Amino acid sequence: MMRRKSKRVSKRAKKQIKEDQISRLPDDLIDHIYSFLDSKFSVQSSLLSRRWRNTWKGHPRLKFKTDLSTGHKFDNFVHKFLSKRKKDAEIPIIDIISNSIPIRLLKKIIAYSMSHGTKVLSILYMYDIPTRRGGFNLVTFTLDPPNDDGSLELFSSFSNLKYLVLLDCRLWNVRTFYITSSALENLTLICLVRSCQFVISTPNLSSFIYDHMTPSLLLANDLDLLEMVSFRTIYDRPTENPPNYVETMINTFHQLHKVKHLILDKDAVLYISRFCGLRERRPCPFVSLESLTLDEMPCSIFRKHVVLDDILSYFRSGSPGCVAYIEYID
Repeated sequence: MMRRKSKRVSKRAKKQIKEDQISRLPDDLIDHIYSFLDSKFSVQSSLLSRRWRNTWKGHPRLKFKTDLSTGHKFDNFVHKFLSKRKKDAEIPIIDIISNSIPIRLLKKIIAYSMSHGTKVLSILYMYDIPTRRGGFNLVTFTLDPPNDDGSLELFSSFSNLKYLVLLDCRLWNVRTFYITSSALENLTLICLVRSCQFVISTPNLSSFIYDHMTPSLLLANDLDLLEMVSFRTIYDRPTENPPNYVETMINTFHQLHKVKHLILDKDAVLYISRFCGLRERRPCPFVSLESLTLDEMPCSIFRKHVVLDDILSYFRSGSPGCVAYIEYID
């Protein structure tokens, strides 16, 4: 009898030792482990150890990952997860990876992060789906405005927002996209699928990157501190209506007229060079330009299509002291 009892005790002791090994992990290591876990798995980890039972409720980093298959279950999980967290626990970092999160839920997470000291909010709208041939299809996240007027505004409540990057977002049914922030200093818009008007109210903006997009209607009247603009288009061949394309591009330039350092890609230079009459009718809007960089200019372009002196004269007509830098590629 004593031997049987000792065996039972031995098994129980081994189990306790295993649990103690998890419980004895240092706090820094536990935090490091939790930083890689999706929020759903961080809750499930509470079963591993008594010490971990409430760890997820106060961990300083949240990561939400969802796709089209989760549906309303994800909404319910986020609601319960946020309601059961420690109310006084700050969250410096929140990561969201999704291609299906509703705007109302996204706004709820943003509001929650604002009240819990969030400094970094990362929203990744891309999702890789394997194809039959072994490659990947890129699915962009869709932003569908909740308002009947087609307006969308997400960032005005972030009083400390300094950096904003929107990458590969599909602005579905959006007529007007508002970017409003009194603290924003750096704005990057890359590969947005849209045909909407941007209304930018960011008085402290110093850097604006407009990359791989067709020119869109842009309203911005308070960009007095703008230092650098990088403007890159997505077409390397004529569009269906090139004059309107260039007209819209020059309208965009007028909204950025106080910039000091301007970077243009070869496509923008080509379109400007093709319509000399339009250049004469719409003078250069840049009045404070200190430098102009023509980036990745193929040598063949200047030999066949572009008269360099005409381009430089156009920009120097508004800013006579502008210094030009040309970066060639073969």
